[in-house]
Amino acid sequence: MSKERDGAEEMFAMRRREEPFLPDDDVDPPYVPPPFQPARYAFNFSRVVIRTTRSANEDTNWICFAENVGPEINPSFLFNSMGDVNDGSYDFYMQLPSVFIDRPDQIVKINYLIYNDGFRSRDEMDYSLRQSSIELFAMGNRNPDVWPNVVGPEPEETYFTLEGYTDEDGNFVAGANFSFPNIFGEGCDGPVAIDQFVLTGQQLWNRTQAGVPRDGLMRALPWTSWYDGKESTAGCGDNSEYEVEWNLSRFVIPISVVI
Repeated sequence: MSKERDGAEEMFAMRRREEPFLPDDDVDPPYVPPPFQPARYAFNFSRVVIRTTRSANEDTNWICFAENVGPEINPSFLFNSMGDVNDGSYDFYMQLPSVFIDRPDQIVKINYLIYNDGFRSRDEMDYSLRQSSIELFAMGNRNPDVWPNVVGPEPEETYFTLEGYTDEDGNFVAGANFSFPNIFGEGCDGPVAIDQFVLTGQQLWNRTQAGVPRDGLMRALPWTSWYDGKESTAGCGDNSEYEVEWNLSRFVIPISVVI
């Protein structure tokens, strides 16, 4: 895999297109959830769909999935390898440690990074993606408008580059100054999906009200996002196209049992 880059601005750009958890706008009369209650939640990474690889043949993908509760940066991580993968749909289940949310205004951030790298060791990728995830959380604190809250019928599209964020018309939105420690600049390797989601305790509560409890959990509809990577140069694959699915669950058994 070989791909040269002329600078940070040429590294990549990603666009996220989203589907809402629940079709709230179609509900008539408007659904009113029950009053907020403290509860424990689990966040689950579930699937990657590859429509176009970044590399000419197979991508060698590594995934970091992380959560952070509150303003202090003290995240929990999961890291794993997808191995060498081509176009197709891949069920890839990862569940973060459950978190207890006791206030409706409590903030939870979820992020994931999927990186194609066929040169470095597992330990190197584990370290680098964890550090990159921490930087995403820090960016969210510095620039809260970079990742708007996931609630809303029409989430705005933003394009992520190493220099910052622009909207779909190319207008500058916010600075990023983001990098992947120790792993940029070799071959066709690079990110294929990066994202961060911000949820309040109230939104977690609201979005886990529909359906019937199963195995002691109330599950929300999955959140699916598509990512268009930056166009690859000669010798690599076409512009990468990835789809990522994740979801959340709320424990409905007594809190004293799950704490």
